[in-house]
Amino acid sequence: MKVYVTCAHTLSGGAYEPIANLATELIKGMGHEVHETQPLTDPNQVFELDMDALKNTDILIAEVSEPSHGVGVEIAASWFLKFPCICLHKKGTTVLRFVRGFPNAKFLEYENEEDIRTKLPELVKE
Repeated sequence: MKVYVTCAHTLSGGAYEPIANLATELIKGMGHEVHETQPLTDPNQVFELDMDALKNTDILIAEVSEPSHGVGVEIAASWFLKFPCICLHKKGTTVLRFVRGFPNAKFLEYENEEDIRTKLPELVKE
């Protein structure tokens, strides 16, 4: 299975990247292929590479504790491309209503990394 893992980068200063990295580690440990993002600065290249990757994805895992335009676009793409999305969010954060309304999305609320380690693999298997 091909998995695309994403989180807010620009405005958060990478605060949720450790969670995305943990998700990536877990998914790879399950034997799945994970899309690796490239450190690009050209917006056109970022769009083209990420959209190409999304077109070849079976499931999206998105950390949504902090609003992000890019992550929102990726979640919308998963709906249009008809593959499931798992949204991770830290307990106590507000997930936007628009994101909560996606019919292809499942949500995993976590307090710590152990929550993700135990719950994420089960959601991916569903």
